[in-house]
Amino acid sequence: WGGLAVEEGNLSVQISALRKLLGADAIATVPGVGYKLTQGGVAQPSVDGPALPQKPSVAVLPFANLTADGATDYLVDGIVADLISVLSRVPGIFVIASSSSFKYKGEVVSLRDVGTELGVRYVLKGSIQLGGDQLRITTQLVEAQTGHTIWSERFVGTTQDVFK
Repeated sequence: WGGLAVEEGNLSVQISALRKLLGADAIATVPGVGYKLTQGGVAQPSVDGPALPQKPSVAVLPFANLTADGATDYLVDGIVADLISVLSRVPGIFVIASSSSFKYKGEVVSLRDVGTELGVRYVLKGSIQLGGDQLRITTQLVEAQTGHTIWSERFVGTTQDVFK
């Protein structure tokens, strides 16, 4: 440690923090010697995910299907895939591929975790309701790390409007 002094109280605090992280039995106190790592291996650092790109980055999560009929899942997924495709053509925006964002389909997720795992600053989430030929799409653009809604919109139309 090259001439550095560490107070015993500070060392105890750090060992206590490590025990909380690794488990109470992970570090043993050896009288007259010091401390010994008793579990096999060293704790792995948490994965922070990829670094955020310099330009605005977004992941479009699979939208919730609020229609009682599960047969409309293909329509909901198709609308989301089209939305990802359209956004990916906008210059200056980094968009995560559907193959990465669709892994969250049907999952309750923390937007902060999604942002970290996929390396994006923003997450677009939404829902779709279908009643007869009437369609309602609700969207929310959220800043992943803070959970603040940046933009929200509701689109109402018919299924015919989707395929124009």
